[in-house]
Parts: sequence; structure tokens; C-alpha cells
Amino acid sequence: MAEIKQVGDARVMGHGVFWRVADEAELGNLTVLSEVRGRGIGGALLDRLLSRARRGRHGCLSRGQGYE
Repeated sequence: MAEIKQVGDARVMGHGVFWRVADEAELGNLTVLSEVRGRGIGGALLDRLLSRARRGRHGCLSRGQGYE
């Protein structure tokens, strides 16, 4: 699942993707440009992915501790 939104001259600063397998959702990738890290973008992307996974009744995808 992917979603890209662009407004004017804005650029993509990060992206996240998950896929569904049976009744589970698995996080495939989550990246943020190094120059904008530490601003909550990764957390916001992850929260969005979690929301979309839960909407699809794939509640096993959850936010835990990750890498900094």
C-alpha cells in the first residue's frame, strides 16, 4: 500500500509501506530523509500506517520500539 501526496513544490520527505497477508499486516519499509529526521515525520508515518492497517482489521501491526 502506498500513498504519495504533493502540494505545489513540496518534496517527499519519507514513505512507509505495509502489506497484508491473510489476517496480518506486515511493515515492509519506513524511511525518512536524513536531513529532516528528528521532527516526528517517521512517527507520523508509522501512526498513519497503523491506522490504515487497523481499518483493514489487521490489528497485529503495532507500534513498538525501533531504531533512532
